[in-house]
Amino acid sequence: MRFSFAPIAAIALAILPHPVAGGEPPEKPEGKPTALRVGDPAPPLRVSKWLSGTEVKRFEPGKVYVVEFWATWCGPCIAVMPHLTALQTEYKDKGLTVVGVTAKDEKNSAAAVEAFVAQRGKRYAYTFAFCEDRTTYDAYMTAAGLQGIPSVFVVGPTGKIEFIGHSMELDLVIPKVLAGTWRGQPDIDQIRKDYGRFAGIMKKAQTDPAAALKEFAAFETDFPKVAAGYYYQIKKLQLLLLGKEFDAARELSESLIRSATELANPILVSGVRLMWSASFINPDKKHPELALKAAEAELKIEGDRDPAALFHVAEAHAFAGNTVKATEYGQKAVAEASGEERKEYEAALKKLLGK
Repeated sequence: MRFSFAPIAAIALAILPHPVAGGEPPEKPEGKPTALRVGDPAPPLRVSKWLSGTEVKRFEPGKVYVVEFWATWCGPCIAVMPHLTALQTEYKDKGLTVVGVTAKDEKNSAAAVEAFVAQRGKRYAYTFAFCEDRTTYDAYMTAAGLQGIPSVFVVGPTGKIEFIGHSMELDLVIPKVLAGTWRGQPDIDQIRKDYGRFAGIMKKAQTDPAAALKEFAAFETDFPKVAAGYYYQIKKLQLLLLGKEFDAARELSESLIRSATELANPILVSGVRLMWSASFINPDKKHPELALKAAEAELKIEGDRDPAALFHVAEAHAFAGNTVKATEYGQKAVAEASGEERKEYEAALKKLLGK
């Protein structure tokens, strides 16, 4: 499955803070020493197959690289791909190369990765590489003490690691590294402080959505490029819904659906759908048509044989009270699934229809 059924995903989008908001890279075990730190020489990339983009045989002096670790089963990894594409496009002429590296595991086979890149590689205009073993993964992820993906390593002009963190932090990192103004740990500390500010906004939203919205507006003013990212726009939509600002939420949703369709970003439209259809965010079921519009946009992006996208349309119809259409699209999702996945969709459809 590309990502989990909506109830689980809804909770994740609704209540999880930014993965680095607490001041640490994602899922880094506390108290354990690491063998790879900022300032160390970047390990070479031991790649079994370059699937698209520019092969990186070595880190060339004077150039900057983003090495990002991902997997086909990782929804957040797929969600940041349009953003990585935008970074590659914006800074390519200034010497940036983005490399998405993935290693084989039981859910991430060579065939699965190659099929993913063949289907979506043209959407995401940067380099993709597959590793048959865990050598490169261990040299970066394990050595840095990281367990969660997506995680990124920025390799600077001298071939040293300049930054270790999350893909969504790159807007505050890449321009400075390319300009030669990156200060290392002081800048990293400031980034973590800034993201901690955002975490405080979302915490306040639980008790005072109106005040949180005002603080988010100030955050947007201070960090316009960061706040324009998919994660922050979905969280902004959440704040608007919690604050009962339905007209503004509708306007933002329409804009996000258009943007997601243009960028072919299924995670973004799925996020819009989830925000409108989550009972603890939109208990009065305002504008169910927007949940459906977002689900239909996702189906258009993924194609009419994608079981997850089909099931999301079924969920949106069920939310709107259209049991006939919910049944129709749920059955289509079941028909397109196979093996154990089909059984999961059958069970989920029965639950959706209250059977």
